[in-house]
Amino acid sequence: MGHWLLTPSSPSSPHSPLPTPYSPLPIEFSLIVAIAPFLSLGSVSFRVWAQKLGIQH
Repeated sequence: MGHWLLTPSSPSSPHSPLPTPYSPLPIEFSLIVAIAPFLSLGSVSFRVWAQKLGIQH
């Protein structure tokens, strides 16, 4: 279950208009997937850091 998340650029995907692996959509999608965990970790760490400094937003 959820094994399709590991293969976003599968050639049998019906929503990919271009069969070439150099399509800009899978590249941007993989970049977002690669950057998203770091962004979430950064926001959580910033929230904890702000709470430690006593900054209330």
